[in-house]
Amino acid sequence: MRIYTVNKLSSAHIIVRLLWGEQPIIGRRDAASMSPFSFLFTQVIILLCIAAVTVLICCIFAVARKESLIFLSVFFGAYCTEMYILLLGEFQGFQTVSDALTALYSRMLNLPLLRLLISFLLCVGAWEYSCSVLNVRHLGWRIGIPITLFLAQSTILIVVPERVLQQMLFYAIREIAAIVVVAALLMRQSFASEQEPGISKRQSRLLSRAFVILILVFVEEIVTRPAAKSLLSLNKYIAYFFLSRNVFENLIVGFCAYHTISDGIRMLSARLSHSGSMQGAFDTRVAQFGKQFMLTEREVEVVSLLLYAKSNQEIATELVLSIGTVKSHVSHIYGKTGIHSRQDLAQLFWETT
Repeated sequence: MRIYTVNKLSSAHIIVRLLWGEQPIIGRRDAASMSPFSFLFTQVIILLCIAAVTVLICCIFAVARKESLIFLSVFFGAYCTEMYILLLGEFQGFQTVSDALTALYSRMLNLPLLRLLISFLLCVGAWEYSCSVLNVRHLGWRIGIPITLFLAQSTILIVVPERVLQQMLFYAIREIAAIVVVAALLMRQSFASEQEPGISKRQSRLLSRAFVILILVFVEEIVTRPAAKSLLSLNKYIAYFFLSRNVFENLIVGFCAYHTISDGIRMLSARLSHSGSMQGAFDTRVAQFGKQFMLTEREVEVVSLLLYAKSNQEIATELVLSIGTVKSHVSHIYGKTGIHSRQDLAQLFWETT
């Protein structure tokens, strides 16, 4: 018995379906209920993303209004939305086991504009976060990469007719972009000068682990999808779990969300533990911090602006200095305080003043 009914569609109908999406008509007789493991796995990823967004928003308002935190919250928010849509579709019984391939790979044709928007936000969040860490200010690089990926994924949805290949290409582009972002961050750490280390050693270790998982994500996409029929014949529930979600991608997002929550809570704890004294003058506390670590008057001014999440260019403009001089001051501050990043500076400041 066929679950899907295929009718002839007019060109206008095809255009409307491509733009706005159309839910497939699927019989309930052969509908597959979600296994408890699939349900819990998806819920854990969603809750981790929600917690990460919540902690990031608190850090933005309570610690520092850094653009990297804003873009990171956009990334986790978009991924949470994508996972919620996946969970909702399965919970409503739209997917089947007997027609798993047809149903699962048709998902990208359902509400394609929403899918493209979510994927675009994921790309923007991850790329802009990396640009803020790498101190990339060139507008062409910052907006060109996300727009290029958006156009590439849009082209795939329009041009590629075969749904399995369409799904593979759509997600492969996203995964390659993620690998490039993490590789760029690792290279930035490897070739960073002493003037601007960029990311801490701990973050470098986490990124190395994330890079390994990302390679597994790409391998899974290459190996699992073509072997879909074999998985389906082996065990329908295992096949459904692996075909309906990118397991390693979910794991790496959960991994990043966990460490984001951990770092954010440490920053908030240090900040809130001194909330009673925040009514005092901020300049007094910065001066106290400078005396404690024997900073010069100019370095104290730089610290104050760093705590306000100012970029090197903004600091140079405000203090009427060259970029090289600002980088030199930042390097001296890092050396005297024994830290490696601006995040470490903010945490150290709230812990010691």
